[in-house]
Parts: sequence; structure tokens; C-alpha cells
Amino acid sequence: MIKMGIQIIKIASGAADASGDSTKTTPEPVNGIIRAIELVFGSSSSSGMDTYITEEGSTTDQAILAVIGSATSAWFYPYNYAMDTAGNDLEYASGYEIAVPFYVARPLTLVQDDQTEGKAVTAYIYVEKR
Repeated sequence: MIKMGIQIIKIASGAADASGDSTKTTPEPVNGIIRAIELVFGSSSSSGMDTYITEEGSTTDQAILAVIGSATSAWFYPYNYAMDTAGNDLEYASGYEIAVPFYVARPLTLVQDDQTEGKAVTAYIYVEKR
């Protein structure tokens, strides 16, 4: 029997260092489909900061979300484009790519860059378990 449901993964970046950076990775792999991400920024966060969420890969990381130059708390619904075996986007009509959700099975990493020293961001990642 397959048990399905939504799991909320919380990743808190920790306080930014003097250069405005911090990185936090989940201690265990996250398995499922990413349905939504809520970013919650601390008060007085730098409006010019960048936030990234990636899935750690064996040779490359899969970029899931990049929020550039913003510290406004918000919801995001990331998706990817389906590709053929040659790496070309699949289309259902000319110029209309097929959007697919992110399937993940490895640890996730939250990075903040150019943040106010001592400030943090928290990501709540809603994962449909498979």
C-alpha cells in the first residue's frame, strides 16, 4: 500500500554571517513532489537579498526556486519543463512547453545571499509524499 499525503519540510537558514550569507541543508533526503513553497523572511531583512532552494545532486544540483532581490514573504508554486531524451523541452503546440512538478529524492538546500547580518529566512516546503 502506498501512503500518500502532504508533508511540510521546514528549513530555517540560520542567521546570515558578516558577508550576508547562510546555507542550510535538510539532514535527510526529501522524497516526493514539491507542490508549494512558502518563504518567510525575518523583519528588517535586506530587500536586495537572493534566496535559492536546490535539490542536492550526485554531480549537479537541481535548481527549484530562485528569488532574486526580494525579502518579501510569499508563496511559490515551482514547476519544471518536461524534456525529451536529447534535453529539448517537450511542447504540446509550438511554443507551449509542458509544465511538470518537481520530483525530488535527495536533500534540499536553502541558501541566502546578500542578507542583513544576523537575519534569516525560513522555507516551508509542501511535499506530496509518494
